[in-house]
Amino acid sequence: MKIRILLIDDHSFIRRALKISLGDELTLEIVGEAENGQVAIAQVETLRPDVLLMDIQMPLMDGVEATKQIGEHFPDTKILILTVDETEEYISQALKYGASAIF
Repeated sequence: MKIRILLIDDHSFIRRALKISLGDELTLEIVGEAENGQVAIAQVETLRPDVLLMDIQMPLMDGVEATKQIGEHFPDTKILILTVDETEEYISQALKYGASAIF
């Protein structure tokens, strides 16, 4: 059984790079992409991924708020935050709302 992954980042080149990097892994399946938290929530509801690779800073709805809402409605979905922002407030909030790890 493959691990189903949803890529969430407002930069299409980051999503593309992740997709290329993870594409050769036989145990992983990229099931979709989203450019912000609002789209991510809709995609999670439709695609039911196992794992989210999510950016923190995005327009419309950031990764922290999306993590909160996804964690409330889809508690079995694992959320990994990928960010260059090391702001302690963002990191602690994301972990509080259910992120499994911050990278």
